[in-house]
Amino acid sequence: MTYIADLFSLNGKTAVVVGGTGELCGAMALSLGRAGAEVLLVGRSKENVEAWLATICEAGGTGYFVAADVSSRSTTFPKAWRATSVLSHK
Repeated sequence: MTYIADLFSLNGKTAVVVGGTGELCGAMALSLGRAGAEVLLVGRSKENVEAWLATICEAGGTGYFVAADVSSRSTTFPKAWRATSVLSHK
């Protein structure tokens, strides 16, 4: 690796991107994956996330998805618990 790649490496780290099915957050998730982070995308649309997960994998990263609408407090905690189980049982 180069000095800059070493300096900004996210190898061994996990990134959770809420809203990861949209364009902006999807692009952020891709950048985090390219830097070496394992990426968990959280969003409402499974259809939109498939392309982002494929792109992250093509770039050499690892990505997972949990469907959740975090605008509702009553559903956020169970979804956060689900996200934790996805990452711990990979």
